[in-house]
Amino acid sequence: MSYMALYRAYRPQKFSEVVGQRHIVRTLQNAIKLNKVAHAYLFCGPRGTGKTTMAKIMAKALNCQKGMVMEPCCECDNCIGIAKGQIADVIEMDAASNNGIDEIRDIREKVKLMPAYGRYKVYIIDEVHMLSTQAFNALLKTLEEPPSYCVFILCTTDPQKIPMTILSRCQRFDFQGISPEDVKLNLKHVAEEENVKVTDDALDLISEACEGGMRDALSLLDQSISFSSDDVVDLDDVTLVSGSVNKDAIITLIKCAYENNQEEILTTINKIISEGKEIEKITTDIISFLRDLLMYKSKFGQKAIYNNPEFQNLSKIPNEFIYSWLQELNNVQNNIKFTNQKRAYLELGLLKMSDAKINDYNALISKVSEMEARISYLERRKPTEVVQDAMPEIKRKEVKPMIKPIEYKQEPIPMEEAPSITEVFDDIVVNDDFITPDMVLEVLNNGDKTLKNDARMALISSSDSILQTFRDLTVEAAGNKKAVLVLPSVGMCNMIMQDRNYKAVIELFSKAGIDILDFIAIPRDAWQEILNIYVKAFKAKQAPDLSGVKILVKKHVAVEVKKDELDNLAADLFPDSNIEVE
Repeated sequence: MSYMALYRAYRPQKFSEVVGQRHIVRTLQNAIKLNKVAHAYLFCGPRGTGKTTMAKIMAKALNCQKGMVMEPCCECDNCIGIAKGQIADVIEMDAASNNGIDEIRDIREKVKLMPAYGRYKVYIIDEVHMLSTQAFNALLKTLEEPPSYCVFILCTTDPQKIPMTILSRCQRFDFQGISPEDVKLNLKHVAEEENVKVTDDALDLISEACEGGMRDALSLLDQSISFSSDDVVDLDDVTLVSGSVNKDAIITLIKCAYENNQEEILTTINKIISEGKEIEKITTDIISFLRDLLMYKSKFGQKAIYNNPEFQNLSKIPNEFIYSWLQELNNVQNNIKFTNQKRAYLELGLLKMSDAKINDYNALISKVSEMEARISYLERRKPTEVVQDAMPEIKRKEVKPMIKPIEYKQEPIPMEEAPSITEVFDDIVVNDDFITPDMVLEVLNNGDKTLKNDARMALISSSDSILQTFRDLTVEAAGNKKAVLVLPSVGMCNMIMQDRNYKAVIELFSKAGIDILDFIAIPRDAWQEILNIYVKAFKAKQAPDLSGVKILVKKHVAVEVKKDELDNLAADLFPDSNIEVE
């Protein structure tokens, strides 16, 4: 007898032999037990998860000669015939190669015939999403009014391609990818039945490489057994057969990226590619490795790689590095789909990962986070207290009195008290019954828009990093050497009114030759309220009253800090450095 592949030899024949999919097995068995078998089922899910296998087991359970049982006997003529594909009542059709309307018309004609051997005629249509539109329309009528002895089981990996008219007439079952634990357990059973020794590391790699498909796992095990020259299938055998990258090589790449060793990176990647590994597979394996590293640092799950000492040593790498590396590798994955220079993109991505400037930036981000936590802690302490237990990993010494944080007024500021706004606005009454916001703005700018437009252009054309933060900033009114700036929120208004940002805007106006010496920032909703008040007041030929308008913007307060106070603060934040503030 010719050799039979493992995925065929160990194909489940009963519900109890199915790996995973317990929710589907239980539902189908209960439907048989309660005599509530539907006329149409849709089995959808990833490849190799048991869709067609489950359909055949269902067909055997419905037509078993021992009766409609929750578990087929697999011993009667019907069960054996269905397993071998020799029973005419169970018709299996591959829609990938039989996707025309003629095949479906043939089904419509033969479905009228009673079953010859069992209780039900079962039609198993594999890859049903490949049917043409005309074929789906022809199938629809049969699904609407099927004979009582007929059951349709549609299998697909792409349910989104099936028309809703078909989906709505089927009971849908979503098959899930089989967990690595279940895959490994089944592979152990198969290896024992075949009298083959397989190491745990090899089984772990197969369980991960199959991506939830049991058929792929059995095929990879079968291939590894054929490849192995020894009595034991080990990790190296599976690595070579599967095309996966050796974990030691990936560890070397990650270590070199962290240490900015670009020469060793190129040497390692050249060795990996020379072994015949595909660029896409290399990129995917590195991404999976970094994912495992994050999971290990988060103490989530348990994998064989977690026990590797060299892998554990990589846990010292800050998360900021790993996040940026994953982003870079994701860009590599996207780029290699549309180029013939795949190796160049991979090498470029790995060199970027090891770039000193990028890594220094990530280290800086990490250090800034520590500084922010330190400052936040110190601000909550009394100036004369000694801080020794806030952050033990950093050397501490007695903290000198700190600068008292600047405190702004927290209560709402009435509009008439807001700095400079009443000086910008003119109390002019327009003698016109039809007033628009544009007319109000013209009045507020003293009838001359030149100053406002110049200020606007100065802000738009500025490349100052501070002003780039306030991208939605606009100048809405200007006059009497003062201006009104409008931003989306109160928080952004408070930021720009802080001394450093305030001075930056004034200095910008000065460099541009614009005669604005003071300004007030107003939230956009409050500014709209002001315009509405002006419109109503001008229509009534009255002076506008802004006393009812309240805003939460803090007034600008000039801040002066003495040099010795800054020196003390720098010494507290960086106790091991000699920093002199100028």
